[in-house]
Amino acid sequence: MRTIATTLFLSVLVSGCAKHSATYEQGAASGTAEQSKALQDEAMALWEQRDDGAKLSAAFEKFEANDKLIFLGNVIGLGSNSKETLSSVIDLRFNLMSKFKLKPESIVFLRGAQEEMFSKLLQLQLAPNPTEIIEWMFDHGVNETIKSYGFSESEVKRIASSGTMNISKWTTSLNKSLQYNLGHTQYYLNLKHAAYSNTKKILFVNRGVDITRPLSAQNDCFWWGFQNFSSIDRPYKTFSRIVRGYESEHLNQKEISKNDIVCTLFKQPLSNNSVLCGIFSENGEILDLFENK
Repeated sequence: MRTIATTLFLSVLVSGCAKHSATYEQGAASGTAEQSKALQDEAMALWEQRDDGAKLSAAFEKFEANDKLIFLGNVIGLGSNSKETLSSVIDLRFNLMSKFKLKPESIVFLRGAQEEMFSKLLQLQLAPNPTEIIEWMFDHGVNETIKSYGFSESEVKRIASSGTMNISKWTTSLNKSLQYNLGHTQYYLNLKHAAYSNTKKILFVNRGVDITRPLSAQNDCFWWGFQNFSSIDRPYKTFSRIVRGYESEHLNQKEISKNDIVCTLFKQPLSNNSVLCGIFSENGEILDLFENK
């Protein structure tokens, strides 16, 4: 058995996939337990028309019937096509589920920093300091995701300073915008913190893990990271391999972003339009690393 992992740069951010892995939190990664045949046919038709869908399809030619797919987070953010890229990823899910008769839990989406910020944005009316939060989020890429859903930066900044009632009306509008896009609401509702293989030999995270703490006590280390991740040189609990999909360091070669324990599926610059993939055994062995441009 093997595990496949990949990083997408279609919206200028990161995702990944894996075979024979179970989610750290129970449940499917995105969507409902049953998808109608009509929705699958519609998604596949849209998929075939997309340039980014074609790029993703080419990257997943090595996908097999018993594989499981893990997106390593940050599918949205920074790039100008966040909404469109998320739609392509959701279409890919429908396509693979239909082609290989996969169960919903076979495809898992991890929470990255971008998804964490956007999820908080959907509840901005509850924030004690919404204006400061909006400024900070915009400095970290959320503005591009908001624009892809049809809202301007100036509009959101104005609303953030206009009181709880107006903010609540705006977050309702933003939630409605998600609902107009097939699968987007379910995506944000079903994000997982981490994933691991059935053997518990390989762990998948978005950005980092503190090996001195149990999985249940990681808090936001999974998506905000933990310093010195790249220097981890010993197994974490039962995990002999840890795979992540993002790092802040500017490592440009995938050959130097791994050691005997960790593997980072991320490549600078963020603007490179490619798909970075890895194939792993259930015991954590790296079987292949490849890039589809």
